[in-house]
Amino acid sequence: MDAFVDKLTTQLNLTEDENRTMKKLWSPRACVEICQLEHGRFLFSFLSESDRNCALKGSPWNFENALLILGEIDGFEDPHQVPLTTQPLWIRVKGAPLAYMESSTGQLIGDILGRFIEIDSGKGGPCLGSFLIIKVIIDVTQPLKRCLRFTFPEVGSRLLLIKYEKLPNCCYLCGLCDHVLNQCSLRDSVVNHGDFKPFGSWLRAEVKEWLDEHEMEPPRSLRLRWLMKAPSFEELGLSGEVRRREKDEDEGDQLL
Repeated sequence: MDAFVDKLTTQLNLTEDENRTMKKLWSPRACVEICQLEHGRFLFSFLSESDRNCALKGSPWNFENALLILGEIDGFEDPHQVPLTTQPLWIRVKGAPLAYMESSTGQLIGDILGRFIEIDSGKGGPCLGSFLIIKVIIDVTQPLKRCLRFTFPEVGSRLLLIKYEKLPNCCYLCGLCDHVLNQCSLRDSVVNHGDFKPFGSWLRAEVKEWLDEHEMEPPRSLRLRWLMKAPSFEELGLSGEVRRREKDEDEGDQLL
């Protein structure tokens, strides 16, 4: 039997309904057994190796808006001692010059943010869009990165903006994912700056899902990658030409 240990970044005692819901999280073909451990940990036992691999490869996963941190276990380890401090996340990086929108740039940035795994590239390559999408293993015990100052050869220093796909609830005060604002230890020790918070919902990248919510999440090749705004005729300097053509068409219609 294949298994892995998991930590939920919130304290939760599973009810029977929540237990059934969690079992269906990965749409397994075979049975999945869940054993609730201490300190927010769970032990998942799979009868199918393919189901287990699918769950691990498809991370990150959220449950009840909390991050599920997965860790492999070989059956000889104590599930309470398996390190659960890192998690792969899909990260969008915006602000790189077009000439550097390539895999090598994504790898350099990924290794600064954590440990680079892969870049999401389409048929035309990863440069066809307004931002790079990279999968990075990050340390969840550290605050989320909001931006990154990166120096490009022949261009100079650029401030890159960072967003996270499928980002769970996190603390808008300290940037950690293991609690929310009203549970933060810094809440009463920092100076009150009104409504300003260093972090916010703007860290989440909206992702369009192509399947129904009850179906398994589609592979990244079927998901929306880059969003680009088409330039207007004014931005292209063609507004005068467009008006001239419209005038010619109107005069032609009058002659008919």
